[in-house]
Amino acid sequence: MTAADYARVLAEMRCADGTLFPLPLTLDLDARALPKRGDRLALRDEGNELVAILTLVETFPRDPVEEAKAILGTCDPRHPFVAERSQAGTICVSGAIELVALPRPSDFAELWLMPSAARQHWANLGHSRVVAFCAREPLHRGHEALLRQTAGRLKAGLLLDPGTGWPRAGDLTPYIQLRLCRALAARCLDSDRTLVTAMPLAARWAGPREALWQALAYRNHGATHFLVADHHADPGQDSRGRPYHAAQAARELVDQFAPETGITAVPAPEFAYLPVEDRYVERASAPPAATPCPLSSRALVDEYLDRGRPVPAWFVRPEAAALLETIHPASITPGLLRVAHRSERRRQVRHGTLPHLRPYGLRPGGDLAGRRRRPGETLGRAGVQSGRS
Repeated sequence: MTAADYARVLAEMRCADGTLFPLPLTLDLDARALPKRGDRLALRDEGNELVAILTLVETFPRDPVEEAKAILGTCDPRHPFVAERSQAGTICVSGAIELVALPRPSDFAELWLMPSAARQHWANLGHSRVVAFCAREPLHRGHEALLRQTAGRLKAGLLLDPGTGWPRAGDLTPYIQLRLCRALAARCLDSDRTLVTAMPLAARWAGPREALWQALAYRNHGATHFLVADHHADPGQDSRGRPYHAAQAARELVDQFAPETGITAVPAPEFAYLPVEDRYVERASAPPAATPCPLSSRALVDEYLDRGRPVPAWFVRPEAAALLETIHPASITPGLLRVAHRSERRRQVRHGTLPHLRPYGLRPGGDLAGRRRRPGETLGRAGVQSGRS
């Protein structure tokens, strides 16, 4: 993103050419190790695989405080986006990008669909309407009722996004969410109507702007409607115990741009449990005896999974509970697994082990993770090297 794009995105949620773009997309570096104009920078994925080459055209400063104010309306250090971006570089670089190879997923490869493939999927099924849902919380029976009711009412296909950006502390990992979504789609929802897709769309917890960002991504994947709950993409309470955004702010912003984006926000009402009938109904129409869904993702992990307690059947289906208890055992502590492996098959070993490590919050370290390049390291004729090209 250029300096002109960046400035207008912060001010108006549009690129310099007028394209709607709610969140800035920048490459920031340490000011102490900046490359020069014309340098070729190697862009690599988390496994150190070369994805693209950027030929540097310009550099421009980034003010973390002003950026947070524009995007979030707050500089509260308790906000995860503020905390993350305050540690990032203060100089951004931009230029022409040459694609080398699209990132290759190490697991769930069948779920990583290009937007055109997703749109073709819906066309093949004959769905002119598709409702998208971002499943960052653990999918429970209340979600089942919500998704089944909404898809049925709209006569629409269902696009399930497991929320593959790395979660907040205490949340389930994206890889557990992927397994839950796939199990729910196969066993509890209409499989002919449901598509689970793992989008590389990192969570920023940016409230209304993030909801609009997601709406654009879902529209590219064929969605015409988007389930937006109250306090959507809101990370919780600020340092004063207040929510960062108004309850319906995200839905209102998505609706504001609906004529331009082609995607409509759909309210996501709360559901309550009827113990006698063993089913969920909308809370607004539920009798007084109904039980609201009291468990959050954090409570599910802290009160049940980490303590080895069985997950209650009124909250999740038995098959989902078994999956949770299997891939989130109480004895596992998320952290770093260091593996020494220096052979020429290191990349194959890394891609083979990641699917087994990630469900438990583990990641490979040392040589298996791939050597990290120093800031400003550039691409020479023989590959990536230090210094200037």
